[in-house]
Amino acid sequence: MNIALKPNQETWLNEAVAEGRFASVEEAVQVAVDMLVYELDVPDLREDGGFGELTAEELRAKIQESLEQADRGETIDGAEAFARLERRYRNWPNV
Repeated sequence: MNIALKPNQETWLNEAVAEGRFASVEEAVQVAVDMLVYELDVPDLREDGGFGELTAEELRAKIQESLEQADRGETIDGAEAFARLERRYRNWPNV
């Protein structure tokens, strides 16, 4: 399958691979499709993919809870947050 991307999307994907966020552009696109499947809650395609068993509505509720925690000052440093995410999703979807 060949997919045409906007130039800025292609640039971002190549930079993300160069920075080690993804092993390849193909992996990044697979992650994007998995996220879209999850967001649209397509039961026939959804294979968990490291997101857990949350529905889109449950995920939104968790995000709201996180925003409320941030309002209360219950946060961590951004660099630490990204380090945790990188560790967690380095082997995604086998998390």
